[in-house]
Amino acid sequence: ASFIATLVLRLSEVFRGTGIRDFKPPSADQLSLGVDVSDNEYLVQADKDCVAAGPKRYLSLLCYNRATQWVSCAMAPLTVVTGGTDGIGRALATTYLKRGHNVVVVGTDPTKGDSFLAASASSGRAHFLRADLSLVSENRRVIEWITERFTTLDVLILGARYHRSTRVETRDGLESNFALFYLSRHLLSHGLVPLLNRADQPVVLNFGGAGVTGPPRWTDLQLRRGYSGTGAMSHCAALCDLLGAHFTALHRDPPIHYVLNMPGVVATSFAGEYDAGTAAHVDTLRVSGKPVDVAVAQILPFLDSSATGLSAVVEGRAMLVDTPAFDSEMASALHESTEKLLADLPAR
Repeated sequence: ASFIATLVLRLSEVFRGTGIRDFKPPSADQLSLGVDVSDNEYLVQADKDCVAAGPKRYLSLLCYNRATQWVSCAMAPLTVVTGGTDGIGRALATTYLKRGHNVVVVGTDPTKGDSFLAASASSGRAHFLRADLSLVSENRRVIEWITERFTTLDVLILGARYHRSTRVETRDGLESNFALFYLSRHLLSHGLVPLLNRADQPVVLNFGGAGVTGPPRWTDLQLRRGYSGTGAMSHCAALCDLLGAHFTALHRDPPIHYVLNMPGVVATSFAGEYDAGTAAHVDTLRVSGKPVDVAVAQILPFLDSSATGLSAVVEGRAMLVDTPAFDSEMASALHESTEKLLADLPAR
């Protein structure tokens, strides 16, 4: 009781000067104790109802010092994960929840989304947004949804993809892998720059080719000829490499760290639709692939790094980024081509 009373009495002074206006002190039932972070401190959560009108963040993180009986305040960082309902994406989402972040997972499957929310309910900082990122309008809706609710984005993880052995076009008339694996990442990367620019150390993680998947098919970006599911994945990974190269050239001030990661074969769900031969091979990979926690451990040091600009990582190893896979002229040409494609799409 005395602990809660101390918090309620101190909070008005804590929030003074932080830019939060019309502060309403929380009641005891709006506070929940977190875990010890040292012998002398607790992390404490105050939910969004504690602030009548202020920043767009859902949660503030409060640190209570037992010795001084003083409370310090910092806005909870934000991580957004596409493809975060299973596999590496979900493991990273859970990692950042444990670090005290608000985490927004974007996906198509409400059952998997509910599973993530149920497993993360105790944090109070997990959110699931259902969206079909193969559609341009849905990416724009996601950008709007995030921007309306948050002021800063610290970590953007782009992992949504879906293998198809047979070529399929979206309602926008785009090849489905191109739309989900590349175009969505183009839209979200550039569309969320204003929020990334407000973070102290922003980072974007794009599960692309990291320079090892070969050149794009420049004369057939929509893969209308000679389509194969595996080839489509490699093609889009190469496009993502060029996306990262142009992004870092375009957004230098303030700099945003852009990490392209090829994790190798990981034992995940391998979401997709497969022909019989490919399905049998994928079943083997689900068993023989490296554990998800190993893949996460290999990429986290790069996400935690203070580096800026472009990084490429293959299974935990830093790769050169001055190779033809990241050619600046090709990256610029792809950007211009992509922007023209978006401008020419019918409004939906």
